[in-house]
Amino acid sequence: MSAEFDFELSRSGDCLQLAGAVNIQGAAALLAQLRALLESADPPLALDLAGVTEIDTAGLQLLLVARRTAAAGRRPLRLRAVSPVVRAVLELCRWGELPAVVTGTAS
Repeated sequence: MSAEFDFELSRSGDCLQLAGAVNIQGAAALLAQLRALLESADPPLALDLAGVTEIDTAGLQLLLVARRTAAAGRRPLRLRAVSPVVRAVLELCRWGELPAVVTGTAS
């Protein structure tokens, strides 16, 4: 986990894994890291949220910014293996009704 915040962002091939709390406390730091990775020459194509234990509206905004940043580079960004906490928030917000969004379930 980050020394200052309760999240961890790592990369495995074309997938970013996000774990821990995705909330207002770490939003600015996480946003900077996500944008740098998504705007790189070799951006990830999927975001694995299976390890996310908490998400608030700031976390939801980060997911929307990530999606928009990827789309600006004409690259789809899929959500892969979302945790039950994330799935509940996405369903509440009708995320699946947004265009170009694919979600999976955490095993």
